[in-house]
Amino acid sequence: MLVANAIRRLEIAPRSPISASSVATDKNSPPSQPTRILRRSTSKRTFKHLHEIAEAIREIARLPARDEALHCIMGGNFHAWDLVPAILQLAAPSTIASLHVSTLGFNTRNAGELLRLLDEGKVGAVAFLCSHYFSKSCLAEFEMLRTGLSERGQRIAAIRTHAKVIAARLSDGRAIVVESSANLRSCNNIEQFTMTESIDLYDFHARWIDKGIEQCLASPEPPERPSARRR
Repeated sequence: MLVANAIRRLEIAPRSPISASSVATDKNSPPSQPTRILRRSTSKRTFKHLHEIAEAIREIARLPARDEALHCIMGGNFHAWDLVPAILQLAAPSTIASLHVSTLGFNTRNAGELLRLLDEGKVGAVAFLCSHYFSKSCLAEFEMLRTGLSERGQRIAAIRTHAKVIAARLSDGRAIVVESSANLRSCNNIEQFTMTESIDLYDFHARWIDKGIEQCLASPEPPERPSARRR
């Protein structure tokens, strides 16, 4: 059984098979509690069980090393947006020089915190994509962030996207990329994400996000979806 604020690790040699029974779990915890994390590198694999974002920061202790990936399952105990302040805390005193985001949706807390981070100088530049559907169905949230980013000289667009990416270029030259099933806003579902340190991966996502914003500015309304072909 896992003890609060404690962690149980299982190191596996490269290429060793991984089974569900290999991961320690707390049988007394509800299914939504554990966060399973696999840190993948050329030398070892580590599973970690975390319970809250504060504990996640303490237990992870560091961001991925060069070309290292962290594979995680979230159980609703923290949300995708929480990874942005977590990256900042773990990278301190470095800041996020450039932040590229793609998400289906977000909430006013996410928007307010992003604007605050810009005002505090902890994030230098933002390129933000969200779903066209979200921009119409949650107009107040979208307009809050659109107005706030525009007033600060940052870029935002709504297109037909379902991709969930947080790509952060740090002021010290590192690049942290989160590829996830989760939107920025709160969610109590099981979600997964991979956190990787890779400038090539950052550039890959930054390019298509930038292109999406440019295309949206050139043609604000997305084309109508073609009718589904009947079988």
